[in-house]
Parts: sequence; structure tokens; C-alpha cells
Amino acid sequence: MVGPAAFPVAKLGFLLVKQVSKPLAKSVAARAKKSPFFKNWVCIPVAQLFHFYEVKMKMRALNLGTGKVTKVPKLTEAKAVEQGSEILSEAIIISIASAILVYEYN
Repeated sequence: MVGPAAFPVAKLGFLLVKQVSKPLAKSVAARAKKSPFFKNWVCIPVAQLFHFYEVKMKMRALNLGTGKVTKVPKLTEAKAVEQGSEILSEAIIISIASAILVYEYN
């Protein structure tokens, strides 16, 4: 049987992992901004896809336009790289936290 102190210790452990994984994610995002392969094949397409679905969901939530959203203006390259690298860094943080959660559960 797990004692009542196990839950706060688990929360503290997750907070520690999240804080440790943030610099790792930021360094990967900085390298992604500099690398032409990552910039053109990972950051920009992910950011453009995210932007398209974000606009689509906002239009649906606000009930603007009863038809389909077909034409969404693309992000500039600088904004797309910035947003794509942020999405990449958040995905790294979530994957590390999820892996630890699965490890602890098993």
C-alpha cells in the first residue's frame, strides 16, 4: 500500500524532470532554427499545419463562415520557424514526462 506522501513526491519528481527537460528542449529548438534541414522539413511544415488547424478551429468556434475554411494565409518564414521550434520543444517536454509516467506506472 502506498502511503500518503507518495503523491507529493511524484509531483515533485515530475516538476524536477520538467525543469531539467526545458533547457534540453530549448537547445534542440535553437539547433532546429539554425539547421536548414530541420527548418525546411520539420519546423515550417509543422507550424503551417498547426496554424491552418488553429484558424479552422477558431472560425468554427466563433461560427464565422458556415462553409469550409479553404484559404488560410501562410505564416512568414520567421514566425513559422519560431512556432515550429516551440512546438518541437513542447513535444520533447511532453514525451519525456510521458515516458517517465509510463515507467513509473509499469
